[in-house]
Amino acid sequence: MALNGYATAFAVKPLLLAAAGYQATAAQNGLEALQCIQKQAPTLLMCDLEMPRMSGPELLQIVRRQFPGIAVIAMSGSYADDTVPEGLMADAFYCKGTQRPTDLFRMIADVIRTSDSRGQLHSTGVSDKHF
Repeated sequence: MALNGYATAFAVKPLLLAAAGYQATAAQNGLEALQCIQKQAPTLLMCDLEMPRMSGPELLQIVRRQFPGIAVIAMSGSYADDTVPEGLMADAFYCKGTQRPTDLFRMIADVIRTSDSRGQLHSTGVSDKHF
């Protein structure tokens, strides 16, 4: 079965994160992601900037306003480097296609550690390894 890039990432990322010991939940679009967050705020949100129904930047604006304690890693294949694009409300940026999965796992750990040390995480009873 052939899947387009977005569908492949949607199907594979939760499996990779689970294999690394993280509890992961996936959403098919920005609106669904917001609904999941409203039900149970995660420790970390990994947000693709190119999503149907609600773009990543739109989702991040809402999340930062309503859930300021959620750490955020934005991701896209539309940028040339791993610098957070100007104006983007994210703690880190993962450049798909130029960075390796090991870079992403290191980034996840760093963002969780940094957010935890700043005391920004909500006390929701969710483990540090929940997405």
